[in-house]
Amino acid sequence: MKLLLLLMLSTLLLAEKSKETCYTVQITSEKNTKANEEYLKSKDYADGCKIMTIGSNQTVRCGCYDDIKDAKKKLISLYDEYTEAYIMSTYKYRFDDTDTIKKQERKKMRKVSKGSRDQCYSVEIENREKTEENIHLLAKKTFPESCITMSLDERLSVRCGCYKDRDTVINDYLALKKRYESSIIKISDVHQFKKRTTKPKIETVDNKVYLEKIASLEELIEDLKNTIKQQELYIENMDEVEQTEESEALIMFDTDRKTESKVEEKKKIDLKEKEMILEDDLQEDEEIVIDEGENIEEDSIIIEDEELQIEDVDLTLGLNETSTEKKNLKKNSLDTKYFIGTSLGLALNQEFDETGLATSFSVGYKYNKNFFIVGEYQATTIYTPAFHYLLTSANYKLDEIYGVAPYAGFVLGLSHNVSKFVDDSLVIGLQIGIEKSLKKYIGFNMDFYSSYRYLMLNENSIEEHDINFGLRYHF
Repeated sequence: MKLLLLLMLSTLLLAEKSKETCYTVQITSEKNTKANEEYLKSKDYADGCKIMTIGSNQTVRCGCYDDIKDAKKKLISLYDEYTEAYIMSTYKYRFDDTDTIKKQERKKMRKVSKGSRDQCYSVEIENREKTEENIHLLAKKTFPESCITMSLDERLSVRCGCYKDRDTVINDYLALKKRYESSIIKISDVHQFKKRTTKPKIETVDNKVYLEKIASLEELIEDLKNTIKQQELYIENMDEVEQTEESEALIMFDTDRKTESKVEEKKKIDLKEKEMILEDDLQEDEEIVIDEGENIEEDSIIIEDEELQIEDVDLTLGLNETSTEKKNLKKNSLDTKYFIGTSLGLALNQEFDETGLATSFSVGYKYNKNFFIVGEYQATTIYTPAFHYLLTSANYKLDEIYGVAPYAGFVLGLSHNVSKFVDDSLVIGLQIGIEKSLKKYIGFNMDFYSSYRYLMLNENSIEEHDINFGLRYHF
């Protein structure tokens, strides 16, 4: 269900974006330099074609069509002269000759009457609910000199500048927008800026509340001191117990050594007595002892041969057992070390207004249950192939949570653009994903995975966002 919701959300986002985009025909693209700009402006293009700056490139795009059929007709009419032309999607406002940001902001603003002296244009950079926490937070922050913090009913607003001229406030807005993303243009009262209340007053709190908090903190400190004392006493007792145990062990060791020495002395005495008796017997029965000695030597040789044979058999059995165990271990260790996979997903390239499919094929090696590496080929397409990637990634996988295993990794690789309006570049990125084993459902070792990947072409400063769904087969 989560995957279906994710797909539906991405489809809705693409549909919403389509209202602001159109189909166009791109006929050429060059690096954004003065020489290339003069060269492109010196050429004559067909009606509806426009030179525009996108990222680090100067591109020429012709027409803005809601229906792809109209864009195909335009492509056919231009293909004889421009053989590298192709269809792509772009934002509609790129074909608007006016300054789009100023035009949109002017539409949003309410007009200030010429004779009014009580109102002016200003840029709002912060707007928060009027709470004690937010009052303290805004009081600690530092803002530009032209900004003040004002109280509006149940809200706190930080506004900068007080301008009668709309063009001036737009310039101030564009400068502040780079630092404060939530900046918007508002109409303010002039008398609020005359007060210059740059920081809100912090409301006082009853002393009883602070006293109660201090008392509770003191109780906690006393409890901590008591627990520390108890731990120290416990450690001291443990040290005494360990010392007594060591002393008892030393005493036992000394007694054991004494008893062992006594036993050894007794054995030496017994051996001397036996040697004396044996010498007497040898003198009397020398011939008999020699015959028996020869027989004993022959018997001992036979016994030694049998023992050697038994040891050889044991050794061969041991070698066979260890070799089979090693083979089994080696076989088991190689069972799921390697895997291959494929995926299909959505790719969004914001710099070039491209949204299309991302397909990939991968091979990987699982170093252990948590760490694995992947080598991957990925192609991102829209009507015509756009980018090809050769990627490697190092990933760390966590243990399963509710049947799925999350993982994260670092991506490094190379990119190549078929249309050649972007140079080949180094690619770096990050990815996160989840993995689900399907073995108990289908009977063989296969995983389903889903991932989000962020890629950046280092030399061209182009960003791409991918959402992929795929399968991996382990062998």
